[in-house]
Amino acid sequence: MDGTSLIVADSNDNKLEKVATISLPLTSGEEARFLTQLLDAFENNSEGPALNKAVKILQESEKACIVYGKTFAENANETAITLLLKLAEKINANLIGVKGNANSMTAAQLELEAPFNNEGCLAAFVLLGDEDPSQKLVKTLDEIPFVVAQATYRSQLTGKANVVLPVTMWAEQSGNYLSLDGKIQKAVKALDAPEGVLTSQEALLRIAKNLSIEPNMDWKASLMKRVPTVEIQEV
Repeated sequence: MDGTSLIVADSNDNKLEKVATISLPLTSGEEARFLTQLLDAFENNSEGPALNKAVKILQESEKACIVYGKTFAENANETAITLLLKLAEKINANLIGVKGNANSMTAAQLELEAPFNNEGCLAAFVLLGDEDPSQKLVKTLDEIPFVVAQATYRSQLTGKANVVLPVTMWAEQSGNYLSLDGKIQKAVKALDAPEGVLTSQEALLRIAKNLSIEPNMDWKASLMKRVPTVEIQEV
């Protein structure tokens, strides 16, 4: 609305295309190829006029910003992420990942953003926490014979689950979270939970113990195993 040039590249229908300066075709699963073509167009004119126009806009931009969404995060491999970082560096752009709620960046780093596949699944453990289950998730879980829901609030999912494990809400537990711009921040509990109600971590550790699983508690090392899309730092 303030005159900013908008370039949209999406494999799905995107409402921003109606107001975009340019809309570039992007096929799901071919993110790396798309970014390679875009970067090549900076050095050599592309056969596609739209791609050349996009490059010209990016080269002339005073304050460039690249926003990537959940679909890109789900489909992009390490090569695509490296190319995205290269593009951001080339045009001196800020890079913003729109992944969802708090700790969505952490989930992406731990490769937990992949779609849920229930094919052949006989049991499911759903760590819902404070979240509201989507109708799509509830419907998917209907096809699984045995469901355990670890949740803070009642919902359609807890009503259908075979076992419900009640856990504390976000304000009743301390921990860490990773913000959208890569900053690790501390969260300190503000309320005392009812007696006997465990935090999500305490519940998971008890389950792990009963299954003779020794969890890796070095979460910082796990967070950095995957190449991050932003610099991760503690504040």
